[in-house]
Amino acid sequence: MTRISVRSRWEAFWFEPSPAIGLAICRVLFFGAFLLYYLRINYTELGNLPPHAWRAVWPFAPLGLGLPSASTLDMLQWVWRVSLFAACIGVMWRMASLVAFVLGLYLIGLSENVARINHSDAIVVFALAVMALSRGADTFSVDALRGRTSKRGPCPSGEYTWPIRAMWLVMATIYFAAGITKLATSGVVWVTSANLANLLMLGPVTSAPLTGLGQEIGRHAVLSSGLAALALMIELSMPLALVSTAARLILVPALFIMQVSIRALMGPGFTEFFICGLFWIPWGRVAERSITAGFRHRESQRWRHAPSRRTEFRERRAAADSDPDPRSRTRRLESSE
Repeated sequence: MTRISVRSRWEAFWFEPSPAIGLAICRVLFFGAFLLYYLRINYTELGNLPPHAWRAVWPFAPLGLGLPSASTLDMLQWVWRVSLFAACIGVMWRMASLVAFVLGLYLIGLSENVARINHSDAIVVFALAVMALSRGADTFSVDALRGRTSKRGPCPSGEYTWPIRAMWLVMATIYFAAGITKLATSGVVWVTSANLANLLMLGPVTSAPLTGLGQEIGRHAVLSSGLAALALMIELSMPLALVSTAARLILVPALFIMQVSIRALMGPGFTEFFICGLFWIPWGRVAERSITAGFRHRESQRWRHAPSRRTEFRERRAAADSDPDPRSRTRRLESSE
């Protein structure tokens, strides 16, 4: 009995039928946002670096991949941008999403070979892989407009659920691993020491926080330690967001507030996590409620300006009663029913 229950809950988590519009909205927002984000990055600058700056990491090292020329990088980055745009609008989805993943893995990975590892980029590659395997363009896309056979669109399916759940798992794992790493390297000292206070004080020096409030908080050891404990608690609790709706309603907004606070007080933006955080929003439910609200509004407007059916019936009945011709009166009564 327990085994069946666990299995059914496992299958429901991954493959509970959901409308295609939820994943489609995630597709548009995800690819559109990252297209705008990576338009500001010029990868051709890497081609002008001296050879000794290249320190190959996995998978570049085992594959023997080196640093290409600036002209090659320029061509690759424009192909990538076009694939991101094509995936955003859902045209030639399967090819566009696959090219976006492969070139994204390559171009994003290049910078990891010439500078320090940027941990924020990894989630983008994971998301590109998930979307490339999904049916994210079954609706609200150019492909759907070209090949649609039914006005009702695709039926709810687990194919539109598992990609979103996979991104939940990726994000929860990343934050949980961050919390475990803090405990493994520093233990409780990460909370009780002046570590976070020092980071807050150095924020304006090492980065560009939105406010100077971080340094004010850093001057108070108790407040800094309290924020450190709260952040660690949120990170370690993230797996609960996968199995509990109540926990998800608390932890996801708390995570968002924590990321905004880091940007405001310390400087790092973690823009990639903000964009991928869009997968936590139940877009299918939002779209359904918006459509329902719009339908009800149109119906209320139509009935508000249209004459009442009861009044119309009474007017027809009165006209029929006043007609002296019996046959005509009968026809009027039949037409009023």
